[in-house]
Amino acid sequence: MTVLSGRAPATVAAADVGEQLARGGTELVLVDCFGTLVHRRVPSDRVKQLACTELSAARGGLPGGVELLERRRSLERALNDAASGPGRPRDHRLPALAAALAHDLTGSTSAPGGEGGDAAELVELVCDIELATEARCAEVDRELAESLRRLEVPVWVLSDTNLTDPQLGELLARLGIGDLAARVVTSADAGETKRSGALYELVLADAGLDPARVAMVGDNPVADGRRAEEAGVRSVLVPGGRWDATKRAPAPALRRDVVDRVRDALRADGPEDVFPELALTLWWFTTRLDAALRAMDASGATFLAREGMFLQRLFDHHQRWHAHRGRRPVPSSYLLTSRRSTYLPSLVDAPRQLRALAAGRPELSTTDLAALIQLDEHRLPERSTGAELVERVLASPDLMADLRAGREVQLTLLRRLVDEVAPGEARLHTVDVGWKGTVRDHLALALGSRPVHAHLLGLVSAAPVTHLADKVGHLFANQPERTTYFQVLSHFKELYELLLAAPHGSAASYAEAADGSVAVRLDESEEESRSHRGVVEPLQVRCEQRFRRLLEVLVVDPRHDRWLDDLVARHHARMVYLPTAAELDAVASLVQLENFGGRALKPAGMPVVATTGRGLRRHVGGGGWPPLRMRRAGAGWQRHAYGALKLAQTRTGRLR
Repeated sequence: MTVLSGRAPATVAAADVGEQLARGGTELVLVDCFGTLVHRRVPSDRVKQLACTELSAARGGLPGGVELLERRRSLERALNDAASGPGRPRDHRLPALAAALAHDLTGSTSAPGGEGGDAAELVELVCDIELATEARCAEVDRELAESLRRLEVPVWVLSDTNLTDPQLGELLARLGIGDLAARVVTSADAGETKRSGALYELVLADAGLDPARVAMVGDNPVADGRRAEEAGVRSVLVPGGRWDATKRAPAPALRRDVVDRVRDALRADGPEDVFPELALTLWWFTTRLDAALRAMDASGATFLAREGMFLQRLFDHHQRWHAHRGRRPVPSSYLLTSRRSTYLPSLVDAPRQLRALAAGRPELSTTDLAALIQLDEHRLPERSTGAELVERVLASPDLMADLRAGREVQLTLLRRLVDEVAPGEARLHTVDVGWKGTVRDHLALALGSRPVHAHLLGLVSAAPVTHLADKVGHLFANQPERTTYFQVLSHFKELYELLLAAPHGSAASYAEAADGSVAVRLDESEEESRSHRGVVEPLQVRCEQRFRRLLEVLVVDPRHDRWLDDLVARHHARMVYLPTAAELDAVASLVQLENFGGRALKPAGMPVVATTGRGLRRHVGGGGWPPLRMRRAGAGWQRHAYGALKLAQTRTGRLR
């Protein structure tokens, strides 16, 4: 639509912009950036807050994010006031702001690309973090971009922003539309703004075109509408960006919007789309894991089999999404281990450790023990279990000699495997589901002088956990005390083991391959693989897609946005307390190979046999997953009442 001067520009849909402009013989299209071509997911002030928080975390010795934000605001006002004149607002340049901030923080003067040592590096870091944060908080109006491409005329991107021309061009490139802009013009570099109208005069003089052949596409009725028409350029307005109506909205209003967008991202696509909330729970864990690794200056993260394979994929997505110059990705690796494969190498004091094993597992059979110490079952004493079996093994010089020889072989191979996967002598940061950190303890004994720290999804035990200083449960823990929402997030913790499992079997032992590398022998089960392909693999694909959507939606700082605890707990509570029939069917169909003691396959959601009584307390206290126990006992009405009660307790904060 051609808009006559003196009339308010009409607002048209983004998809119709190309058709409207094609009718007027347009030779050049000017398009506004923020709010028109690129929409921020959060208000611009929130971008600054996140950038300041990132800067504080990326550079030691700086004030906290809140103090940095206040200093930044003060410097911005001073720079804008110095550049502007009466009736002539002008914008500061981001490099100038970065230099002023660096001088304020370090006391030295620096300019980008010049001499200045520490201050010069800080200037570059400020600019890079700002650009990366803008890219993380932005999304492109794809309909408008494609509509402009179909015009086949030059497109210049205009913006009243403190980003320079090259910086805005780089932002567009990061967002995948760098080829759309034949030229980028910013108020920071031009020295004039759209909102004063002077920027249009500069652009028209530079283009050398009749203003009637130029069109402006924007969302602001004044800067993109009235000022453009005053310069003789016809204007077409599109619906405003996401945050135009809420730029100064109070924090609760912005929070409600985030909550609504999370709910949309987690909405099930159909009855077969099970456990959609798992993506949010894992996002929360991954965010906390990343913060902990950076706080400990970890050189890398080693994810342990089998649940670590999927957790590593999510972690790598998170690293790529948040990467910038001041926040380099934490390298990740995957180590094929299990409690069983690391048990024999960890036997530094075989008599004491074997007796402790028997004390904790009085039902220990020859099959179990043979699998753990990797000896032929037929060589072990028959008709013995538990402590008696262990004492008879300890009393046999031949068995103990073979055990020690086998341990040396497995220990050497395990150390070589760790060096291949995570080389170096620095602290090994392992990531596992949990619950007591047994694999970490085995690795620490096997690796000797190399420290091992366990980052666990959960840390749970009825008795005090050993080596607590080297273990942390990022999602939930009861050691040394219960974390927030421990009762909710730890409920039916075996669900994590089932739904995060890798497609391969558990590590059983190590051998030397023909090429000299370390080969890992796996306990494979066709029945377990079949249930994984049918349920777990499709669930993980959908979970990964949701996880990536949440990275776009949850542009937050978990160190300050404590309300996220409530959000995650509410969604997780629905999943574990009030599951759908399809979710119960999915878990009931899964099988799990527990290979620590050579145990056979068992159905998930143990115990299988339902309680004879129908009392709610008996179902809940019987172990396993209460909703599944209730359904197996034919007490469906109790299942719904139980779920409704638990959800209400979570919402009111009584269940924590």
